[in-house]
Amino acid sequence: MKFVKLILAFLLVTCVFTQELDLDKEINDAFEAFLEKYQKIYNSQFEKDSRFNVFKNNYLETHQTNGNIQGTLEDDDNMKVGVTQFSDMTKEEFQSKILNLNMANIPKPSSANKKFLENEEERNLQSITIPSSWDWRLYGAVTNVKSQGACGACWAFTAAANIEGQYAIKYRKLMNFSVQQMLDCSYGDSGCQGGIMNSAYDYISRAGGLQTDSSYSYIGYRGSCNFNPALAVARVTGYQFAPSTDETQIMAFLYSRGPLGITMNANNLQFYRGGVISGPYSSCPYAPNHGVTIVGYGNTPAGTPYWVIKNSFGSGWGEGGYFRIVRNIGLCGINQYVITANLA
Repeated sequence: MKFVKLILAFLLVTCVFTQELDLDKEINDAFEAFLEKYQKIYNSQFEKDSRFNVFKNNYLETHQTNGNIQGTLEDDDNMKVGVTQFSDMTKEEFQSKILNLNMANIPKPSSANKKFLENEEERNLQSITIPSSWDWRLYGAVTNVKSQGACGACWAFTAAANIEGQYAIKYRKLMNFSVQQMLDCSYGDSGCQGGIMNSAYDYISRAGGLQTDSSYSYIGYRGSCNFNPALAVARVTGYQFAPSTDETQIMAFLYSRGPLGITMNANNLQFYRGGVISGPYSSCPYAPNHGVTIVGYGNTPAGTPYWVIKNSFGSGWGEGGYFRIVRNIGLCGINQYVITANLA
């Protein structure tokens, strides 16, 4: 009997050891694939080893997360996480280097004027009959997904995406507008260190317009302002916030006005691969650090309501550069700052 117990113990240890070896190989192979896919180059072996350790911790965490949520919802509802271009970054690095906003620049209108505007706009939105689903990508109001790279310029990408949508709807012409112009010239913002959409709109209005991306292309860092008024195409006269945080009202605002800029707590976007981001509000409260663009809404086959949101992490991230997040509970604060530019 004692011999049998020893054999069983030996087999158990061997099995565990084999599983650990298999997992180590899996992680090593995943890291090499990651380096190749995202063209990662490190300055030294020490840096590479350090990044591998970060990657390993993130890899194990995301696989555990997928295991915990597997089977709790229909596949289309389930948020999926995994390896992204940010997998060699700690959460703190992702938040400080990639997610940047300057919420101090949000205007504070007088309460009397704000109340009048909200009541008037709410009455208008309540009179609109909206479809059960909508996607501005299907109606020629959304340009291709861009990548902000290592620059925290989400605010400028969001402002551009909103203006592109407004311009396409108003003038029936879809154009890519310059993020770099805002990055270089909007001195009320801080370039790659952060900004906010309403401040960008104020700049464009004062400057006399926004050039196209082809005439003022993105380079991914703040340079000298080279704005040429003669090449300005889109002209902004002001901006408007959604009159309510009620997401049904925001659906009507989106349907009637076009793609909308929003802010959100984007901490859980670091490893997002697909599906609907969901959970109680407490799992992702409003702590705004990223700007993105709502382009549509819908429901999964299982009935989960969601928003369709355009990001600026490139088309290889998420669902072709987009992500979905559950609707109607204000998750991650997506209903707190909703804005659109007004065009001349």
